[in-house]
This record gives sequence, structure tokens and C-alpha cells, in this order.
Amino acid sequence: MKTLLYTLAFMAGMGSLQAQHLFRQDSLGISLDFPCAPQPLQEEISTPVGPVQMKGYLCTPTSGEVYMFAYNSMQGLVESPAAIRATLDGAKNGMTGKLGATVKGEKYKEANGLSTLSFSFSSNIYRGSACIMFARGTLLQVLYMTNGKLDKKGWKRFSKSFTMNGVQ
Repeated sequence: MKTLLYTLAFMAGMGSLQAQHLFRQDSLGISLDFPCAPQPLQEEISTPVGPVQMKGYLCTPTSGEVYMFAYNSMQGLVESPAAIRATLDGAKNGMTGKLGATVKGEKYKEANGLSTLSFSFSSNIYRGSACIMFARGTLLQVLYMTNGKLDKKGWKRFSKSFTMNGVQ
């Protein structure tokens, strides 16, 4: 009887675990663990090097909650530290501008061939966190946003699951 109770308690606890869905983009050497099955997205965006096709994936585990990964080639960009930082700032401003959001804090770092701009944001409707990166001629964006309560553990698990061969 004790064994049955322990088994039922264990199984009940497992129900609260969220199934993960590993996304791989082999040509970029990227993997990312989504909390639900990601759906493809594609959009043409304006950049300092002209219009580019942004490709990506997003999932919505609950109504009003979005996890997204997007990328686009920036092969025409002169890869100087100033140009890369301006590109990351432009992506941040474009993203928050579309949402009517205000940046709540940001952190920039360069390490191992990866330039990273991480920040939180909020608007009248949405709040969330994002990490925009530049490596090997590619702009990469990892985003979480919600119109409800922030899932900080979900964002941390999602953002920390990002890996790119040769850079971390």
C-alpha cells in the first residue's frame, strides 16, 4: 500500500512538469528547448543592410504567452564592435517599438565570438524578456512575453537551453 501511495504521489508530481520540445537548426548549429511544439514563422524586416527575411519558430503554451526564436542572416554587415552593437540595439528597438514597450534593464556582453544584448521589457499589455545575439554573420533572437504573470522559471529554462556550436 505504501508503494502504491508513493507511486501515485510521484505521478501526480510529474503532471506539473512541462514537456519540452527540442528545436534544432543544424545549418546554424543551434538547439533550443521550447516548452511546447514550435510553429514556423517568417517575416521580411528592414535592417541597416536592407530588407532581410527573418525566420523563426514560436510556441504559445498558454493563452497570452509566447516563446520565440528568430534568426536572420546579416552577411552585408561590417562586423565591427560598433556595427554589431548598433545592430543589436536596432533589433531591440524594433522589437519593443512594435509592442509599444519600454526597456526595463539591459546587459551587453561579448564572449567567444558571441555578442549578446539581454533585456526585460513591459507595455500596457505585454511584459517579458529577450536575448538578442550576433554570431557568424547571423542575428539571433530569443524571446518570452506574456500578458499575464511572468513565468521567470520558464524563461530561464528556455533561454539557458540555447546552444550554438562553437559559442556559448
